[in-house]
Amino acid sequence: MNQIKRMIKKLCPSGVEFKYLWQITVWDKRFSGIDKEKQDKTCSFKHISAKDLKGLFVSDKASQTNNVKLLATGKFEGYTTEKLAGENLNEGEIITIPSGGTANLKYYKGKFVDSGNNLAISKGETINLKFVWYYLLTQKTIIEKCFKGSAIMHPDMPDILQIEIPIPPLEIQKKIAETLDTLIEFQDKLIAEAEERRKQYGYYRGELLTFRTPPPPVSQTIKIFVQAA
Repeated sequence: MNQIKRMIKKLCPSGVEFKYLWQITVWDKRFSGIDKEKQDKTCSFKHISAKDLKGLFVSDKASQTNNVKLLATGKFEGYTTEKLAGENLNEGEIITIPSGGTANLKYYKGKFVDSGNNLAISKGETINLKFVWYYLLTQKTIIEKCFKGSAIMHPDMPDILQIEIPIPPLEIQKKIAETLDTLIEFQDKLIAEAEERRKQYGYYRGELLTFRTPPPPVSQTIKIFVQAA
C-alpha cells in the first residue's frame, strides 16, 4: 500500500486525472440517447440465450480442456469446451454490465461465451481494464440506481457512461489491480480454510461428545447367562 502511495506521489504529484467511462471504453453495441461523439465506434461479440448458455455447462472449474468461460448476467458460473462453444466462441479482455437484471459487473480475459451482457473493451493502451472494473465496483451503488424498470430492470447506459474514472499512470493502474488480485486470492483461501475448520469442528464435536453405554461387568454378564439357561 505504501509503495502505491509513493508511486502516486512520484508519478502524479499534481493529482490524478479523471475521465468519463465513455472516454476510455468501447462497447459492443450503440446505446440510445448517447451522442455519436461519445460512441464513435463499437466492437463486436457474439451472444446467445441464457438457456443455451447453461446448456453448454461442463464444469464449474477451468481446466486445459474446459477453458471457455460461460458469462451469464447473474451469479451462474461455469466453463465449457471450445468444441461445444463452436461459432459462439469469443476471445478478449472485457468488462460486462448486464443488459437486464441487476448490476452484476464482471471482468474476464480469455475465451468465453456470453449471454445478455453489454461488453466493453479498453480504448487505448493507457487503460488497464481490470483497474477500471475494480473502480466500477466501488461505484456499484450508483450503477444499481441506473437500473430502471417495473418488471425486468435495464441499465440506463447514458448515465452509466458518465461515471468518472480516475486514470493514474498505467504503471499505477497495474499495481493497484495486482494488489487487489492478491488480496482477493488471500481472502478466498481464508474462506476455504474457514469452511474446512467448520467441518473439522463438526466432526470432532460429534466424536468428543458422543458417549456410548459401557458394557456390563463380566460377573453380571455371567449371571444373566446362567439365569437364561
